[in-house]
Amino acid sequence: MLEKIKENKLSIILGITVFLLTNYLSYYFRVTFANDILTGFNLLFEQPQYLFYAFPLSLDITDITVSLVVVGVGSLFIHDKKQNKKKFRKGVEHGSAEWGIIEKELKGMYDQGDQFNNIIMSKNI
Repeated sequence: MLEKIKENKLSIILGITVFLLTNYLSYYFRVTFANDILTGFNLLFEQPQYLFYAFPLSLDITDITVSLVVVGVGSLFIHDKKQNKKKFRKGVEHGSAEWGIIEKELKGMYDQGDQFNNIIMSKNI
């Protein structure tokens, strides 16, 4: 368990930071602007001192839920990106198939001694 924490230390720190920032912004929009998000974004960029009116950590269920949803969706997105890495062959062109050698490919499927023992694979002979 401790090895997994050490292995994912950067992801855990990033998750906690995003949780705290989202909690802070959720409190800012909920209390300072009474759920008027457009006015909140407008004043956030025009007069950033309003951002300092929010308390650093809110224990309100709405703020915690918004923060947990944002961190959960972000961590699922990152986990999906880590698991679905494309496997590329270095130095080889994509789709680089090689022609097969007929003698090698048909070695166990062709009977040289008895021609009637072979299965015909085509309708049009």
